Parts: sequence; structure tokens; C-alpha cells
Amino acid sequence: MLPGAAENLILLGHKKGNPWVELFEDRMNFRYSYFEEGPARRGTIINRSPLPGERKSYPVEYTIQGYCVIAYLPKPIGEGTALVVFGTDMSSVEAGGHVICDETSMAKLLARLGIQKKTPIPYFEALLRTKLVVNVAPGFEIIAHRLLKP
Repeated sequence: MLPGAAENLILLGHKKGNPWVELFEDRMNFRYSYFEEGPARRGTIINRSPLPGERKSYPVEYTIQGYCVIAYLPKPIGEGTALVVFGTDMSSVEAGGHVICDETSMAKLLARLGIQKKTPIPYFEALLRTKLVVNVAPGFEIIAHRLLKP
């Protein structure tokens, strides 16, 4: 790394599997939580400040749908940015990875955020709903987003 160069990073997985994600949670609206209700265990995305039409929580429904959060944030210490991708299940995390690696999917996300071509990408977080078919997430829909303050 060159002196003075910013260090960027990508974090995959929720805080239960990747504790580094917790360093970013205080600046995020969408957070991961894990509930055990009797024999049922379920990953859930908690919406701390629901906007009209949004729910307070988005639990995974295995074999039906899951949820993924993609967040682009400044690092809490030092220079650089972080791209954080986590979800209610591994298939949803995989769908989030597809979004950030596929030009068409990324263009759809940027359009939803109101970002024009050749415009710097602001800090944001987006919540995706994923369709789950036999542990695969073949599609997604952006259901909520927030532009974040630096």
C-alpha cells in the first residue's frame, strides 16, 4: 500500500459470522438479528426506522424468500470505504454479491438510488428481497434504500 493511499474493503456475511460488520452497524438502518423461537431459527433484517410502506422486520422464509443488505460506507477509522453485504441466509448473500458484480444489476440499483452516470456514488444501504429456490436465489427486488451521511 502506498503511503497516503486509502484502504478499501469488502465484508461479506452478517455480524454473527463476520464480527467486523459490527463496526459499521451504528451508522446503518438495516441490521441483522437472529431469533430462536422454540425449534425455529431464523435470520431477520431489522429496519430501525421504517419509512411508509416498509416493515419493522424482514425474516427469512426458507425456500420462499430471503433478504440481503448492501451498504457502501466510510470506514469508521482511517481513510477509505467499505462495501458490506449480508443477508438472512447464504443464498441471499450470494444474490447481493451478484448485484455488485453484474453491470445490469448494479445499474438497476444505482437508478433506484437516483444516481446518474459519471456521478460519484454516495454512501448508501439497500435492502433486497430475494427469491429462494432450493438454496439458490435466482432473482432479487430492491425493496428499500437509504442514502447515508458521510
